[in-house]
Amino acid sequence: MNRKDQDNQGCNHPHATRPAFRRIFKLFVGMRLMGALILVLLTCPTVFAAMYVTGYDSGSGNPSIFVFNDTDNGNVAPQREITGALTGLSGPEGIFVTSANIFVANSGNDSITVYNVGDNGNVAPQQTISGGNTGLNQPYGIFANGTNIFVANWTGNNITVYNLADTGNANPQRTISGGLTGLSRPSGILGNATNLFVVNSTGDSITVYNLADNGNPTPQRTIFGGLTGLNGPFGIFVNGTNIFVANWTGNSITVYNLADNGNAIPQKTITGGLTGLTTPYGVFANGTNIFAANPNGDNVTVYKQTDNGNVAPQRTISGANTRITTPSGIFLYTPPPPGPAIPTLNEWAMIIFTLLLAAAGMALIRKQRNMV
Repeated sequence: MNRKDQDNQGCNHPHATRPAFRRIFKLFVGMRLMGALILVLLTCPTVFAAMYVTGYDSGSGNPSIFVFNDTDNGNVAPQREITGALTGLSGPEGIFVTSANIFVANSGNDSITVYNVGDNGNVAPQQTISGGNTGLNQPYGIFANGTNIFVANWTGNNITVYNLADTGNANPQRTISGGLTGLSRPSGILGNATNLFVVNSTGDSITVYNLADNGNPTPQRTIFGGLTGLNGPFGIFVNGTNIFVANWTGNSITVYNLADNGNAIPQKTITGGLTGLTTPYGVFANGTNIFAANPNGDNVTVYKQTDNGNVAPQRTISGANTRITTPSGIFLYTPPPPGPAIPTLNEWAMIIFTLLLAAAGMALIRKQRNMV
């Protein structure tokens, strides 16, 4: 047999194509997996909740709104910071965030400032409610729904309610005030579809009103008494099942059933030396965690929602990079999941290249098979 016949025999030998086939097959599978990964990354972007915290910038000393990711931990820089002379911030306390806006109660100049939810830097507010007609008197707590802004005035000892679009020296639409209300230095406020929940910092109580109440109404319910564990309550958060309270004098977080009334024992109490709580002002809870803003600790501490007793935080946002001093208000907002992303030209080119490479691999496989 001559060399040519040997070569032909080698090419036609059934095992001769196996190494090439394996290489092409691996290349093909790899390219298909890469293409699938690219499509997943393009169509399923990661969504983080934004954590908004009011306080002061450690460098400039300016009042600020700091924005972190809800999963942040340690000595991390904020993603954004609203700060500067144009912002109108002055002694920012309570904060509430919607899909469109950030609402802040400023105790330093008796104002409410409203920003775009994506604002950053030294930006002017979209709205400012301020002036003698407003009835604002050291506002601490704030809540907004689709039609109104509700404000807890600490020195004014009342709740003032404005139209959502109000700006300037606007008269309140309603005012909850008077001896029957049970208000006693209200500092935190939050509402749901039917009720307003208010914590009273010197009364050591939670008073609950009808959302439409006006004038001198008696609360629908009042949580008050020695069993409640309320001790200088300052911040409040409410979800579908529970009421969460930050007690700044008691250095604790107390959790109640949503329907509790009277001298109710809290379902859970986070307190003790391990907790890291230092005069907590603000509190927020999502489906997994409880977040507390600690002005005396210059930090934010995060706990499991199931935590109880003297437990160490799961995470603590603290350190020079955070730039936070004396944080007071805290609120988390999770944007709705975005729709599938539309690939850019470069991304389309990568996808097409992957598909062409896969097609070339398949053609080469067919050619090798035909040679057998």
